[in-house]
Parts: sequence; structure tokens; C-alpha cells
Amino acid sequence: MKIIIVGYGRVGTQVLRLLGTKNHSIIILDKNRAVLERTVEQTGVKVLIGDATDPDLLRQAGAESADVLLALTRDENTNLMVAQIARVVFKVPKVMALVYEDSALAEDCWAADVVVAINPVRRTCPAARVIDRFDLWREGGHALWLDRDEVRIETVNGERGERPWVPRPEPRARKSRRDGR
Repeated sequence: MKIIIVGYGRVGTQVLRLLGTKNHSIIILDKNRAVLERTVEQTGVKVLIGDATDPDLLRQAGAESADVLLALTRDENTNLMVAQIARVVFKVPKVMALVYEDSALAEDCWAADVVVAINPVRRTCPAARVIDRFDLWREGGHALWLDRDEVRIETVNGERGERPWVPRPEPRARKSRRDGR
């Protein structure tokens, strides 16, 4: 699969680490030249330096033939803008955007298939599946499967039952009263 990762911070680094063992064509876009130069040395993936909201940079990255675009920068507006450009201009089949506040979801979330929010989201997003902190608490860890034809989300609850990591206390035995009161 051809995957474009926009933003190579903490999240982008972990995503690359997880995807690196698979047979994918991965391109990383970021503004930070120093970080990307180290990345090339360490991983050998293709990197492009610049502003991912520029359609020319996305075109240079091969967005028109990408299977998945992951917008993972620290700026949620950039993530949602890149998601819109990827979806509308380049027709990328699967797009994911990372957001930090639900205020960014107002009208911009329609471009992504999945929106991962660090904080609880109180607004609805009719076009995308939103995963926020409450979802993680209610359903456990999420696995996102971004296939060319579908986005599949598996949860711990879905696989092993409701909150299996929470220890269940043993029922307490009732104390008997020996003194007869």
C-alpha cells in the first residue's frame, strides 16, 4: 500500500515504527528538516520537506496514487485541511486526521474517514468515525484497518468483552451476626 504520513512528531514516529515492518511504500511530509534528515538515515523511507497544505507538495509525494493519507501534525487545522485536499483534489481513498479539540470538527471533519481526537469530542461529525478519549475508556484500545476499500475499526470490547482489563471484585460474603442483634 502507498501511505503518506503528514507530520513526523510523536504520533507519526510511532505510526512509522508500526508500519515499517510491513511491505508498504511510505512517504513522510514535515516542515522540520533536521527531524526528516535523521529519519532518512534511520529508516530509509522517502521524505519531503515543506508545507503539506500545499497541493504541489502533495502531488510531489504522489497523493494522486496514494491508498492512505494520515494527517498527524500537532496542528489540527493543518490536519483537517490536508485531509480535505487529499480527499477532494487527489481522491485519496482513505484519510485519517488527528485533532486535539472538538472545535476543529465544526465543518471540516467531512473530509476524513476517521478522526482521532485526543480530548473528548462533544460535536458530531456525520461523515467520519470519531474516536476520542471516552471511546478509549468505554471500548478499550482501537485498531484501525485502513484497507483500500474500507475502514475497519476493532476494539478490545468487540474482541474480548466489555472492559476486560478492569479487575472484577469478588462478591463479598455477608457477615453473620453472632450476637443475635
